[in-house]
Order: sequence, then structure tokens, then C-alpha cells
Amino acid sequence: MLTLIDLLNGIEIPVSDSPPTVLALGNFDGVHLGHRALLKEAVETAKARSETDAPVYPGVWLFRRPPSDFLKDPPIPHISTLEDKLDLFRACGIRYAFLGDFETIGRYSPEAFAKEILIEACRCVHAVCGFNYSFGHRGSGTPAQLSEYFGGSISVIHPVLFDGSPVSSTRIRALIQSGSVTDAASLLDRPFSITAPVLHGKALGRTIDFPTLNQDFPKNHVIPKSGIYAVTVRFPWEESGCIRYGIANVGVRPTVEISDRINCETYILDYSGDLYGKEVEIAFTAYLRSEEKFDSLEALKAAIRNDEQNARRLFGI
Repeated sequence: MLTLIDLLNGIEIPVSDSPPTVLALGNFDGVHLGHRALLKEAVETAKARSETDAPVYPGVWLFRRPPSDFLKDPPIPHISTLEDKLDLFRACGIRYAFLGDFETIGRYSPEAFAKEILIEACRCVHAVCGFNYSFGHRGSGTPAQLSEYFGGSISVIHPVLFDGSPVSSTRIRALIQSGSVTDAASLLDRPFSITAPVLHGKALGRTIDFPTLNQDFPKNHVIPKSGIYAVTVRFPWEESGCIRYGIANVGVRPTVEISDRINCETYILDYSGDLYGKEVEIAFTAYLRSEEKFDSLEALKAAIRNDEQNARRLFGI
């Protein structure tokens, strides 16, 4: 029902071992600029309280799977996986993550959730939430109620604006689905990316001198608009900061295959190596053009060469 992750050490520990916490509350899909305002407040509040009292640690509370997975049909596609979120929390200075199961905790009344889960189980001494945060059965709890349950010891964060409009997961999701990945990156404070294993394909890329790696999008993940993208590529097993560049096709590859299965096929510039079965991160930097069906493989090769040159100019390589 409730899991506690020590993000500093990357391990699960008993909930009973939780220290006092300041918790940022939410679903955190994308961990965007708005979410980062909550995380920053949790970190700073925990630090301030620790200076005048016993140590208090910054943490987050979220459902392992968001409520929309259970309440929406079809579910709302995710911007980030749970593993992505935990990595980003750690990078923002968060020490602990509490993961709840919606199937059980989602039935709690707002009062029971605040008192039994947050205050008693998570030892939360101060809560941080967004202005529109809802909690408890059917999302009936409000920030005003949360303040009442915590005796006023909460921080309510106002919307973070970008170009005059609030930053939200819904807004970012729409940008990604329209191919506007550069704008999405501005709201995320990083490029939208996927990390997935490299799958065996038909090796057709090798026959036209452009060997590619094939990946499926994670389940229930948001999928960018079909087309060709300039991307950066990272191998998680290498040291941080080692980045490669490439071009990725999101779509169904109409010139070489009859299929309705959308995947991501990436040609890494100036690289050769066997990546089958390994997890690789693809970060979408810019939309280059729409996916097309060409009359011949030679026409396809010419288009890929042009895409490569556009990507090189974009990255300055």
C-alpha cells in the first residue's frame, strides 16, 4: 500500500523508519517547472526547519500509478515514467519518495489521507502543494482543508507561468503530440526523452548505409507527432555528460514496411556498435520534417542525408 524509497541510496526502506519529512504532493508527470517550484519549496523548508529543530528531510508523496490510469478510458498518456520521476526528484535535492497504491489509498477520505497517511505514516510535518491540488476520495480535498489538518503548516504554490500561461502537464503533453518538442523542453527545463531497450528490427537501415536502433515507447507513454527529429542520445551505463547526436523517425516507416505500430527508429551520427537489448535514452531536440513515403530507397537515402546535414547544423557538429 505504501512504499518508501531512499533516493540518496536508491533503496527501499521500511516506512516505519521514515524520519520527519516536508512533503511535496502531486503526480509530478514530467517533473516540469511548476513541479520544480514545489520541490524547491520542500527542500528549502526542510533545511530551514532543520536549522532550528531536529533534522527534517525533503520528500515527495505520489501514487505509484496516477489516478488517471484507473479513472480515464483510455488513460492519459504519461510524459515520464516512475523511474524518470525518481531520478529527477533526486537531482532536485529530494531525499525520500513515498509511493502509494491508488487502488487502496484512493478510497481514503481527505481527512483520513492527511492524518493517517501523510502525518502518521509519512511523519510529514509540513506539506507543499499546488494551488489546485486535490486529494482523498474522488479528489474532494482542497488546499484549505489540507491546511486545517496540518494546523496551517503547509505551503501552497501559485501557478508558474511561461509566456503568460500556466505550466502544466496537459500543456506539455499537447506540445509533444503536436511535434513542438522545443517548446515542450522550455516548460520541462530539459528535452522530452524516452529510455527504452533496443529491439531487433529487420536491419533494413544497414542495407541503405544508415544503421538504426529500434525502440518501442513505454506503455501508456505520450508519443510525439510522427516525423523526423534531431535528437541527442545517451547510454546510461556511460559516465554522465557523454552525449551523442542523431536523427530519429517516429512513425510507421511507410517506405520500407506496412505497419500501424508506431515506434522510434534512431540513426546515431558517427557511431557504430551493437546496442541490442541495452537501455538507451533518446531526447527530442527539434522537429525536422514530417514522415513521408518515398518512391524508392534511393529517394529515402537522399532524404536521410539531408536530415543528417540539418541535424549537424542544428547541433553545430
